[in-house]
Amino acid sequence: MSNGQWNIPGLRTLLEKVLPRKRCFKDFEVTHEFKGVGRRTMLLSGRPVDHLQKILLFIEDITERRETQAAIRTSEIRYRRLFEAARDGILILDPTTRKITDANPFMSELLGYPRRELLGKELWEIGLLKDERASQAAFRELRKNHFIRYEDLPLQTKKGQRHEVEFVSNLYDEDGRKVIQCNIRDITERKRTEVALSASEERFRALF
Repeated sequence: MSNGQWNIPGLRTLLEKVLPRKRCFKDFEVTHEFKGVGRRTMLLSGRPVDHLQKILLFIEDITERRETQAAIRTSEIRYRRLFEAARDGILILDPTTRKITDANPFMSELLGYPRRELLGKELWEIGLLKDERASQAAFRELRKNHFIRYEDLPLQTKKGQRHEVEFVSNLYDEDGRKVIQCNIRDITERKRTEVALSASEERFRALF
């Protein structure tokens, strides 16, 4: 057929061995390199037409669909690697319930909570916001502006240790679904350095 371009082993096996037993087939996926066209992926469905002693074959070209799916999987893998390796805390929240749906390893390290204990909690329950009222106010602002930022936010760990953090939260659309991502950066050491530098400058001015 067509200068032998349709002489596809998988398709030949399907037509010669599978079809006689099943009488029909649906969404059989086959990938083949066509001369002048390139590599294409197709879904084949077919059934015999008895009175014509022929096979009625339906072909759907899904090459672009498979390429898109592969690109999405690659993107998801890259995001997950960044998510897992980031040295900033990252939390994913449900905008409706305000509850945490995912947390990266550094967030657990920073707070001292295992990931399983973070899931299902609100920010104020893990020491990021003062109380539930503050959490509700922050989420109202986030829904309105799709972005909030606190440059110096106190954070209390599970063991009661205090940190100063920079908190940035974004509301965005993910495949038609609203998602909140919070990025938390520990700036405790930076704050200590700033305080020490300010105290040193004060002593220097007092000396002169």
